[in-house]
Amino acid sequence: GMACVGRSRECTIVPSNHYGPIPGVPVGTLWKFRVQ
Repeated sequence: GMACVGRSRECTIVPSNHYGPIPGVPVGTLWKFRVQ
């Protein structure tokens, strides 16, 4: 559930294949979502 929320939020800002800092999303949180 959490991973999907982070994923959908990311896709609304940048392409799904973007590997880098996401505006408005802490890097630590982003990687936590990716690992799950």
